[in-house]
Amino acid sequence: MEIAEPSIPQGIESCIKKGASEVLILPYFLAAGRHVLEDIPDIVDQEKTKYPDVSITSLPYFGSSPVIVDILKTLAENNDIESQ
Repeated sequence: MEIAEPSIPQGIESCIKKGASEVLILPYFLAAGRHVLEDIPDIVDQEKTKYPDVSITSLPYFGSSPVIVDILKTLAENNDIESQ
């Protein structure tokens, strides 16, 4: 989060400047650490106060999706160890 561009505020601002009336934030993390539990919600709350006329919503983090387990299982089952 610290080194990725754009930052969450920059991304939100860019969307709004392009005319977005709704912005969805999808935290791209596999586990719910400090960024998912504290940092991102705090940033989103700050941005909501800056843009009260825009719907800004933080979705569940990527790793919380139940399909992630299926994807990992499929990858493990289809892994051809002999070819590595």
